[in-house]
Amino acid sequence: MTKVFLTSNITGWTLRKCELRRNILNSTKCDLICISETHLAGQDELSVSGYTWLGHNRTNIHRNAPKASGGVGILIKNWIFKYFKVSEIDKSFDGAFGIKFTNLSSDTKFIIFVCYLPPENSSRGRDAQSFFAHLLTQIYTYSDCDNILLLGDFNSRIGALSETLCLTDNVPKRDILDKSINQHGHEFVDFLNEAKFCVLNGRFALNDNFTSISRKGKAVVDYICVPQDSFNDFRNFKVLTTQDIVDNNNLQGLIGDKSKLPDHSVITCEFKITHCNLVNNTESSNQSNTRSRHRLDRIPQRKERIFRGMVSHLNNLTDNEMRIRYRFGRDSIAYICNIVGDKLRRSTAKETALTVEQQVCIALRFYASGSFLQVIGDTMGYDKATVSRAVNDVTNALLDVKDNFIQWPKDINSKNRMKCGFHRQMNFPNVLGCIDCTHIKIQGPSEDEAAFVNRKGFHSVNVQAVCDYEGKFTNISANWPGSTHDSHIFNTSNLCHYLETNNRGLADGLILGDSGYACRPFLMTPYLNPRERHQQRFNRAHSSTRSIIERAFGILKRRFHVLHSEVRMKPEKVCRVFGACAVLHNIALTRNEPLEDVCGVHVQQDQPVQVPNFEGEQDGRHIREHIARVFFN
Repeated sequence: MTKVFLTSNITGWTLRKCELRRNILNSTKCDLICISETHLAGQDELSVSGYTWLGHNRTNIHRNAPKASGGVGILIKNWIFKYFKVSEIDKSFDGAFGIKFTNLSSDTKFIIFVCYLPPENSSRGRDAQSFFAHLLTQIYTYSDCDNILLLGDFNSRIGALSETLCLTDNVPKRDILDKSINQHGHEFVDFLNEAKFCVLNGRFALNDNFTSISRKGKAVVDYICVPQDSFNDFRNFKVLTTQDIVDNNNLQGLIGDKSKLPDHSVITCEFKITHCNLVNNTESSNQSNTRSRHRLDRIPQRKERIFRGMVSHLNNLTDNEMRIRYRFGRDSIAYICNIVGDKLRRSTAKETALTVEQQVCIALRFYASGSFLQVIGDTMGYDKATVSRAVNDVTNALLDVKDNFIQWPKDINSKNRMKCGFHRQMNFPNVLGCIDCTHIKIQGPSEDEAAFVNRKGFHSVNVQAVCDYEGKFTNISANWPGSTHDSHIFNTSNLCHYLETNNRGLADGLILGDSGYACRPFLMTPYLNPRERHQQRFNRAHSSTRSIIERAFGILKRRFHVLHSEVRMKPEKVCRVFGACAVLHNIALTRNEPLEDVCGVHVQQDQPVQVPNFEGEQDGRHIREHIARVFFN
């Protein structure tokens, strides 16, 4: 057994800002020093006496960036190379760097991933899900290692969220120092629960502290993450602020007039490596020479065939745990199984055939996480091909019942209910729905790739949706590439044809859209240059009312993360997945499935507000002016 001391995160390290940071790190007397958010570019390296640097500098740097940023790396004490073979195993993803340590005298090996996830408000930090999916794939790939550690700046504030839903006896409860939660925090905790990892922060109360301290405030965003079943291998976890290190080691003279202390703390811990013979290495070498030339124990054996049986994934989960994994509680999952059961039930007597519940749970896990099919399969105990078939079958089954859950109001009662609901919100009369489009990011397709590049420069499909006052979708159109303009999608849609044919005036209702659409008798857009008071008030009410569609898209993507990041499927299948998620979104709202930041009070009102009939010219601009003068003057 040996003990290795780890430290993490001295940010902003460049080739010019070296001396202070070198002294800060030397004062910790650590053997492995993981550094995130370096400002190194190209082949730049760090140099610290007694250490060897291995790094992964960010390759995707914006052309207008004044300096490189977001690099990661590790400083390794030179003595370690005498006893370990050190190899770089993963540099395929910016901000994630994997290093494997293999003991030369035994089969013991462990892996360290140095991580940096940019903040949410950064263009580099908007796809946290792909970042964590990549780490999860690496964890499964190297699951045969004795230990895997994740260290770095995740820019994730997890507050009181539990990353140990499957808590083992050896992991103590975490003390909450930073009570704030951000979007990265939700993604981070979902990842930790799937990987069965836990953070060391908050579990060593005497030495805990905030990891980021600046003029903007204090936060815990840097972590050391370890497997739950390896928690007892780690000791003496400490969070040391750079100010305390400077004061205790008299380093004030290294702070220049124009320089400042790093705003991230130094995190250290002691790591126990078992089954390593570092003391009597000569004896180990002699023993290794007497071994058989041919290692029979290393000959790969045929993999045993495993039959799933009829085990339910839901037996040992609470409703809250089920919602974290599947976005639905037990009763709602049973309801979904009931409505799609006839289409998913296998016509076979084999006991190993997937049940309806198993297929639905696989698909819901994919929709909720957006992870790789391989990762979903490894997590739930299925082959990748089985997961793919289940997702495809459930998606098609949900689309077959789409018309039962996504319905345009056509009869007088449903129209009146829509008008009443919208009028209660911002006093906007005769509204039947709000329309907008959203982009679903995809991988660049092999056919007609240029058509899928949208105005923001990434590949996507552009999907149109109309929602009611509760955020439920009443119409969707998902079959257009990302370069297609919103107004063209509407003009060629079945909804537009229906309104052109059946809308006879203001009394039949309106839909609200942004200025990207043309103002029409049945589609109200805001004034481009409002001058008069009633026009300005019209625009404010229009904007507040129409924001429901933006919230609906936000809730949809928050509930089903597959739509929030890059979908690794063909465009046609992505459109079908969107349709299935829209059906599930309406089911969730109908069954009052809880989701953070979703709230609303439903108040009954019998009759819609009476709108004076407009006898003037029946075009969009005249009707808009009529509404603005009557209701917002």
